[in-house]
Amino acid sequence: MRKSLAALAVTGMIAAAMGCASPEERDREPHLEAEIVARAADLGVELRPDAALRRAARELTEIRAAGGNIDPHETLRQAESANGVLDPFPYLLIGTATPAKLGSLRDDLLQALAEQPADERRLFTTVAVALVPETGRHPAPFAARRVHATFVLSQRAVSFTPLPDDARPGDRLLFEGEIHAPFHEPQIFVTWPDGQADELENLALEPGRFRGWIRLDRGAGEYQVEVLGRNDRGPRVLGLGSLFAREPGTPTPYAVMLAAARRGELRAVADTQLAHTTNAGALETVGEAEAHLLELVNRDRQSAGLPELEIDPALTEMARAHSQDMSAHQFFAHVSPRTGRLVERAETAGLRFSRLAENIAVHRSVEEAEAALLRSPGHRKNLLDPGFTRIGIGVVFAAEPKGERRVYVTQNFMLPAR
Repeated sequence: MRKSLAALAVTGMIAAAMGCASPEERDREPHLEAEIVARAADLGVELRPDAALRRAARELTEIRAAGGNIDPHETLRQAESANGVLDPFPYLLIGTATPAKLGSLRDDLLQALAEQPADERRLFTTVAVALVPETGRHPAPFAARRVHATFVLSQRAVSFTPLPDDARPGDRLLFEGEIHAPFHEPQIFVTWPDGQADELENLALEPGRFRGWIRLDRGAGEYQVEVLGRNDRGPRVLGLGSLFAREPGTPTPYAVMLAAARRGELRAVADTQLAHTTNAGALETVGEAEAHLLELVNRDRQSAGLPELEIDPALTEMARAHSQDMSAHQFFAHVSPRTGRLVERAETAGLRFSRLAENIAVHRSVEEAEAALLRSPGHRKNLLDPGFTRIGIGVVFAAEPKGERRVYVTQNFMLPAR
């Protein structure tokens, strides 16, 4: 039997008071997703809604609605891992609005998609929308109250065997799957609980497939798993997620935070791994941001017992030029259509080197960029490589359509030639 309008209104008021999505919000989510799918098709992008990604987005939104001081990208990554999703670095649009104004956020998302270069735009595959009413407000009908909204677009180019949610220290897991066109040459990386990052041997014989054993033999804690692939723009992270080895009955840090948010006790939970801190507003110049990022890099190397890296002016100019190239021409890749590959850029700059490596990131601040690079096992391996002695750092500030500053970061690592 269909519920009466009065019953729906009461249900909505209770849901708003509890800070969880009411039936109206749950009905609105797939409706907005369908609108995005239809309009993205006009841009030549084939999107599909995904229930697991929507669950992850909703959990992120619940934590935001509960007042969590978080890095939304890192929290979404943890939520994705908890829901069996490894989509790396999705495009994330968050905001609050009345239901009547949600169309503006939808349009902002589609505008951001339209502004991507065509070859990058076509890589987006998946969409999710999550809506959760604001907490701490007086109960109000659905049409009048404001909701926290999260819109997610992701590029899913990897299929894989699900990672277990009940892994124990000492277990051995077979992680396998395949990457999809236009990517090839898959690699598997793992960051162990002790902070060391390694590449696993790929035992798969078929092109495009990967197969490797993950041994949880370094104790309880977080094992970060990453899948890389390559296309004509160079290496790219295609899958990134967390696997927690723990004893029975021991929750993950993310599960503790989500449960506290749902109980309305989030502020009592200290989770420094997921807390968002930034001084982006204090770093007004590129030079200040680059100097601060060098401090962060050397801090992380010192924590790993490694010597500091020496700044190299020529390497810095090369890194800065690549960040400017990415920002000006709206792409995010190691291979530039204008300057080519890392080795070609280094040769053009007249650098003499024995080894080279490069990390790139786009975030709201250099702190978030460095944290994201450390979370990626492949990038972490470059940051904490004991063989490198010099670094070049290039930072460029750019503005999103809605005015939020984005920070393009390039880190070039080098061991000079003898």
